[in-house]
Amino acid sequence: MKKTIVILFAFLVVSSIFSFSVSAQEAAEGIDEPFIEPVLTEEIEEPYREPVEEPAIAPPPEPDVEVAAEDVLPVPETEEGLAPSPGEMPFAELEEIEVEEVSPAAAGAGLMAAGAAMVLIVTLVFFAIMILLFIFWLLMLIDCAKRGFKNETDKVVWILVIVLVGFIGAIIYYFVVRRPAKKKGR
Repeated sequence: MKKTIVILFAFLVVSSIFSFSVSAQEAAEGIDEPFIEPVLTEEIEEPYREPVEEPAIAPPPEPDVEVAAEDVLPVPETEEGLAPSPGEMPFAELEEIEVEEVSPAAAGAGLMAAGAAMVLIVTLVFFAIMILLFIFWLLMLIDCAKRGFKNETDKVVWILVIVLVGFIGAIIYYFVVRRPAKKKGR
């Protein structure tokens, strides 16, 4: 039994090393490929559009020049057909709020920090799930190695299923062998 566990552990280590080396080779091969930019051979014609007359817009006021609200905002007419005075307008009650200008570099840095935090959180959650799956896989492998099967062939087959198929094999083993045996009281 100790021999079987040692052989399985050696197989696990060798297969892990092989899979890491293969993925490293694939990554290295992908970097060496040059990027070929597509070349546009035909010129694309823009469809003809009728010119649209745009409404006349007052030019923006000069900085530090006070402008009356009715000169900037359209004033809706009331039922009597008269426009309300600027004091009756809802925006007249609002106070002016000073807003600090944020530089584009600071805004970009903030967005980058938020994105990095999201990537870190997703990576940590994924890493935690992978650790839990590995612990479950290891527990099922140990349970299979310790369990007394009717014949030794069943034990070897289940160990190979758990090792070669990974955590999916451990889940299959749990529902096919361990859970029914737990209900029977073995």
